Amino acid sequence: MIARAAMSPLAVSSLNSGTRAESHGRHMALCKAIEAHGYLIVANKAEGRQLVQAIKQSGPEVEAAWTAVIRKFQKAGRQEVLAPPHEPGIDRTKSQDELDQGLAEKADMAIVCDSRATSAFGLDDAQLVSYSSGASLEIVRAPAAAVAGRLSEFRETAESGVLQHGQSREYFWTHVIGPIARVSRKISVTDRYLHLNLRRLSDRGKAQQGFLAWLIAKLNQEAQDGCELEVIGYDIREITDNQGATEPAQTLATVCPTIPGRLARVSVLTAQPATYLPHDRHFLSNVGVGVTLHAGFSSFDGESITPLEGIEYSYRHSPPAVQKLQITERRFRDDRLSETATSYEKTNPS
Repeated sequence: MIARAAMSPLAVSSLNSGTRAESHGRHMALCKAIEAHGYLIVANKAEGRQLVQAIKQSGPEVEAAWTAVIRKFQKAGRQEVLAPPHEPGIDRTKSQDELDQGLAEKADMAIVCDSRATSAFGLDDAQLVSYSSGASLEIVRAPAAAVAGRLSEFRETAESGVLQHGQSREYFWTHVIGPIARVSRKISVTDRYLHLNLRRLSDRGKAQQGFLAWLIAKLNQEAQDGCELEVIGYDIREITDNQGATEPAQTLATVCPTIPGRLARVSVLTAQPATYLPHDRHFLSNVGVGVTLHAGFSSFDGESITPLEGIEYSYRHSPPAVQKLQITERRFRDDRLSETATSYEKTNPS
């Protein structure tokens, strides 16, 4: 539930119009939306410096708010200066086609100032959002960016928090997990029974239809190139004589990529079945966001959601909520009988 947002310096400055209260409200709304659902894209280093300067000229309260978000993003790896750079920068780009060529596949949205939205990028006077000719890049006016377009859509998806019975699991990927995976170097998925459920599916010849096979295939196709996946749960001593991570890793290897793609590594972390370990079911990304579920991942073993009541999920991005997920994983990792093993590593062709 993260949008790669390229924001121009003039877009920041354009929020300063009107009364001080109006300007402050616009800044805070966009700052909050970016903090929750944004991954900041900077077109080039010079425009990055101009963006910082524009923030400094917006008043001390606004500067403090934006600075806190930028520092959080720097720590979490949620911002990126394009390499190779988009040299004109957003504010010097002359047309929608030029913007699309510079940012396509690198950003989901470009946040631009009102005047350039009309003069350079072809938005009608009353139009808040438009799409590039390739339909891959959203162009949104800065004053509307918090309430229109992708940031708003992600907020609404997070607030709904329910997958309906019969709904395709592809919806969950497209609107929830996939946008996070595109910007993640590492994703972990935690559930006590992940390894046990995969082994049971494997024994019935259905492992390739299950949740982990589906997730790994999607990550290998669409995640950030070089992404790593860690699968955390109990070992499978309940149904075998073997303890530890070796056998779960071998079973997981049967649903790992046969053709190299975007995944660089898939590993397992196991702990002994113990009631004192947390019963979390969650995804966690290195960029400091996560998703918790109120049902087991076995609910995703088919192409559609199986529970009649649906599945609740919660998007987590605040530091206390993310820290809770990190502590859960640490408790599995620190268990005295925890083990790790590798199921898959991408090899470079010789």
